[in-house]
Amino acid sequence: MNIFIARQPIFDRNLNVFGYELLYRSDFENISKIFNGDVATSMVLNNGILMLNDGKSEKYSFINFTKKLIIDEVPLLFSNEDIVVEILENIIPDEEFISKCIKMKKRGYILALDDFVLSYEYEDLIKLSDIIKVDFLLNSRSERKEIIKKYSNYNVKFLAEKIETNEEFEEAKSDGYSFFQGYFFEKPSVISGKDIDIIPTNLFKLIDMVYSKDVNYNDIAKVIKNDVALTYKLLRLTNSVNFGKSQEISSINHALTFLGIKELRKWLSIIMVNNIDNKKTDELIKISLIRGRMTELLAEKLKFSSENNDFFLVGLLSLIDTLTNTTMEEALRYLPINLIIKETLLGKDTIIKKVLNIVLMYEKNDWNNLEFFCKSVKINFEELTKIYYKSIKWADNVIMEY
Repeated sequence: MNIFIARQPIFDRNLNVFGYELLYRSDFENISKIFNGDVATSMVLNNGILMLNDGKSEKYSFINFTKKLIIDEVPLLFSNEDIVVEILENIIPDEEFISKCIKMKKRGYILALDDFVLSYEYEDLIKLSDIIKVDFLLNSRSERKEIIKKYSNYNVKFLAEKIETNEEFEEAKSDGYSFFQGYFFEKPSVISGKDIDIIPTNLFKLIDMVYSKDVNYNDIAKVIKNDVALTYKLLRLTNSVNFGKSQEISSINHALTFLGIKELRKWLSIIMVNNIDNKKTDELIKISLIRGRMTELLAEKLKFSSENNDFFLVGLLSLIDTLTNTTMEEALRYLPINLIIKETLLGKDTIIKKVLNIVLMYEKNDWNNLEFFCKSVKINFEELTKIYYKSIKWADNVIMEY
């Protein structure tokens, strides 16, 4: 499935890029065909994780958040070093909303008021904001100057948005604006990437599990483990969002422990929006499942039981470059997985690689090389055949069940 996102640069006074506003796009037409703010923002968050945000960006991502998403604390999923929380101009703040904004401020998040006009009346939000984005189309020349004058004593910086001419840019600099955005500099550019289809109904099963009275991480991990798309998205999440960026992840359970149930619910809600339509399971996903299970069973047979999670993940992620339409190096770049998993998938000669090679050779009917590798790890061909068929049956059951 192709995914799209548009980004428009935001410059400082020296025309250095300070950040990018991320915008949902349905395709390369560079317009949004979704009019529900919650859905559009969820699309941006999901696609941004997959395509842009590696958790180490030096540029901020400016993202519009609806009132509901802020009250649900969705911004807290992401690092305060990565995002600027844009508060939409049509939000009417109440006590609960203000308390959530205060919580974000205390945790170091940058808050920006979007499409600001002189008549904006919610003083509490102005006082909490770090950036006021002044719309140059909605405010007259005198109103734009009055905004600067009125709020210059606040601890806030001003961003001139929808700048369309050099004259407006020079005016904004002269009046004291710190940041600038608009078609005069650059129109939003659409970036395309590739998403991976989730096995139908898995999300519904997970949603039911995470909202049950007795949450069982092992059961949740089993569902995610059986879905290469969910596995990949979860691993990306643990590196891209505000959790354990420097921590290597050794298993699905390990990643779930880092997230916690509250953040897991937020993540699933975002993904749910992006997978409304049921999609047919791709044959590549089935192959990934077979490889994951086969390497795991071989590890058990060869007495590598303490490292079974590593073996399974290597097999499951062995086609992640093809599934994401990128190189293996790029696909793994943002996954906080164990070094041995990463090295194996990048081709380094490890014990896991030897087992994976056996799986790949069996898959390709490469009998000559297969015989040599089987001898090197002391497993006979008959046992290998049994393991292969067990893996196929397991993958088929996974797909039929979910």
